[in-house]
Amino acid sequence: MKRLTWLAYGTILLAAACGKSTSASDDGGGAAGGAACAAATTLAACNALTDCHAVFTAEPRTPSGSCTCPDFGCCSHFSSCASGAHATCAGDVLCKALTPYCEPGYSVETNGTCYVGCVMSSVCEP
Repeated sequence: MKRLTWLAYGTILLAAACGKSTSASDDGGGAAGGAACAAATTLAACNALTDCHAVFTAEPRTPSGSCTCPDFGCCSHFSSCASGAHATCAGDVLCKALTPYCEPGYSVETNGTCYVGCVMSSVCEP
């Protein structure tokens, strides 16, 4: 199964087709299960699931982007809920998509093939 990841950059929306899933956790293994994670459509619903973590998109700040809010974190918006209590925030990727912009306090999550999006740095695997 291919995973399609949408990455937002200003007014440009990129789709990165990421490779075949080979991990049991990619289909939602674990306590909450991937189906439960994928069904969570709000940050509150995602945070209520102990074996899931929130994925965000971030709008770059002006002058390179259009976000003008004054505080870090306010340009990041909930995008999806991913399987696993921890995110993989290190390692190489095989896709040719641009690295997503993430605000301070957030890290880029990868799935071993491509970028997933931004996650709170505190959920990255140790």
